[in-house]
Amino acid sequence: MPNIAESPLFVFPIRRESGHFMLLSQYSVGDRMFVLTFLEEYQKNPQAAMPWASVLLFDELLTSKGVALVRAEVAEDRLTKAEAEHLLLLYQRYYGNESTGYDKVWMFNHAERHFDLGAYLASCP
Repeated sequence: MPNIAESPLFVFPIRRESGHFMLLSQYSVGDRMFVLTFLEEYQKNPQAAMPWASVLLFDELLTSKGVALVRAEVAEDRLTKAEAEHLLLLYQRYYGNESTGYDKVWMFNHAERHFDLGAYLASCP
């Protein structure tokens, strides 16, 4: 899972009704955990941004079995169960498989001026 440590930040759109809002995801290597917060809250004051969800990784079986376990905790007053499940699928799509989207994560972290948010939003399920 070297991609995660190499590119710890990413954004995920949450679609509701006719629009969307963005969650910022940040990975903590020491905790082996992603924490998600509302992007606008983070932009206003990173220290005061409340967590919307956390995703803890258990990668002990990755080498021997090719599988990692995850545990997600969600602020139920902010995200629905379906939205949380969709977020986990997005993590798998963008971090778990280099051929289906890690290039966008890498660009977001290492070549921000080339990251096309509009194209990303159009292609993100």
